[in-house]
Amino acid sequence: MLNENDDLSWLPGETAAAMRDLARTVTGAPPLRLTAEATGLSPAWRRRPPGRRFRWSWGAPLLAAVAVVALAVSLVTVRNLPSRQIATLASTAPQATAPVPAADGVPGYYVALHPSAGRSGAPNGLIVGDTVTGKTVAVIAPPAGSSIVSVSGAADDRTFAVAAAPTAGGPGLDIGFYLLTITPGSSPAARLAQLPMEPQPGVIATALSASGKELAVATANRAVTGGPVIRTLDIYSLATGRPLRSWSTTDTTAIVSDVMPGVQLGAYTDQYPALSWIDGDRAVAFPVLSRAALPVNAGLYSLEVRSVNATAADGDLMADSRVIANLSRDHDAAALCGTVFPLVSGNGTTFFCFRPGATDGHTNPTTVRWPLDWRPNQTNLADSAAWRFFPYIKTIGVPAGSAVYPATVWSSSTGATLIIEWTVVPPGSGGTYVRLGELTLGLNEWTFTPLPAPAIFATGGLPGIAW
Repeated sequence: MLNENDDLSWLPGETAAAMRDLARTVTGAPPLRLTAEATGLSPAWRRRPPGRRFRWSWGAPLLAAVAVVALAVSLVTVRNLPSRQIATLASTAPQATAPVPAADGVPGYYVALHPSAGRSGAPNGLIVGDTVTGKTVAVIAPPAGSSIVSVSGAADDRTFAVAAAPTAGGPGLDIGFYLLTITPGSSPAARLAQLPMEPQPGVIATALSASGKELAVATANRAVTGGPVIRTLDIYSLATGRPLRSWSTTDTTAIVSDVMPGVQLGAYTDQYPALSWIDGDRAVAFPVLSRAALPVNAGLYSLEVRSVNATAADGDLMADSRVIANLSRDHDAAALCGTVFPLVSGNGTTFFCFRPGATDGHTNPTTVRWPLDWRPNQTNLADSAAWRFFPYIKTIGVPAGSAVYPATVWSSSTGATLIIEWTVVPPGSGGTYVRLGELTLGLNEWTFTPLPAPAIFATGGLPGIAW
């Protein structure tokens, strides 16, 4: 296990002084209003370590783009699973335990994708874990012949929507949908049941509403062979399985953009948590990522966060949605988030981008100092007079040549409580160093409280996980 402060005796005092300086700059001052025009930010694009999966963070659903929950799937389904097979999906893990109080503001439980056979390449099942203690609460096998490809949670921390795709040789061709219910203290502690929804082809993202009553599903399919790819956002009732609203577009930049690295035109082999329910479940937010228009920015990206009224009539996704955060006005705006879709708070007022700063040249001589920067930004849904956020900056010591991947993986409704993570991959090493913790916003600073990191983080990149 690496020590993030290895041989850096000067680091605690210097970091404390820096944080005191930061606090003094905001004490008694007007609210700090960060905007997309903030300068001095380097691209936050998380590159996948060779041979490792990667994930990203957009809504918790999953924190994530091309980075957050990128899990290879063949877009296929579980249309004809017998009900007796579903009945066998009870917990095979540990005995159920009484609920453990969560850290202040942080959900008590998480659900993470996990190879059902305990080996890489096996179909994914699910692990239910205790956020505070790190203990496994339940292990859920995938539906027969299927692999779970995404999970998103409701605000009650007991209800999760699950999408599963058939493995090679499995039944059907489409993604099927399931409901995972956690009942602490019961046996089994978690149950998986098939939802009354028709399996869908070309599913690229899903998100369960905070109420747990509706599921947003994004798909990308061609209406005719050789025709344009049509992206569709549908909202389904979990009680009836019926679609309630639907919007579509042929815009190739919406939701999961064709310009994202590793994405081929019309070919979406990954599930992304690119949807977020906001504003009391009255709207769904999604990203629009495009190449910067100006020639000088040919290698950069422009990012918008849009929202569509979840109760509006069916229509065109782009025409009927509105921009709530525009990062395309500054020629270097893409540096704020790179191609990593930001995490949006439940009230829709704040989105979070992280920035791994460059090493500062101080070595001892094999350990370098690396600053990490979590930077909240307000959307136009925020009350600017009341909005008050500021960066959280943490400096770590890592072996020279290490890759550092920070992420925001969960946000409270207001954005005042976060779960953040950073992974360090040393050069020439198969191991990783992982830190997970809660960030709580105080009067003049953030407070970081360590949490046990789920084992899935240590596999490298951003895993499929939801709180």
